[in-house]
Amino acid sequence: SIDSVSVFWAVMRGFGTGMMHGMCTFLVGSGFSFINKNKKLFIVGTFSLMSLAITYHSVFNMLVQSDFYYFGALLPIITFIPFAIARFKLAKEVKKNETV
Repeated sequence: SIDSVSVFWAVMRGFGTGMMHGMCTFLVGSGFSFINKNKKLFIVGTFSLMSLAITYHSVFNMLVQSDFYYFGALLPIITFIPFAIARFKLAKEVKKNETV
């Protein structure tokens, strides 16, 4: 209800929403990069990536609107950390291979 909304909740929801959209974009973009190298996967890969983004989005929305809104706010942060670490390691490895 509108009575249970606070400024903290609105800021947390806004930050979580930004992170969630960033994660969806990152996952779909990384997936399309992979699909571009494997042309046979285009149709099934595109469907899978869109399904992943839709599912991630809906889980976030359901959690944020439930009594467990804090899990919804933490979901993008918790999923961002492993992907960011993997991305930085991959970039470091690519840079290392370029200098050799």
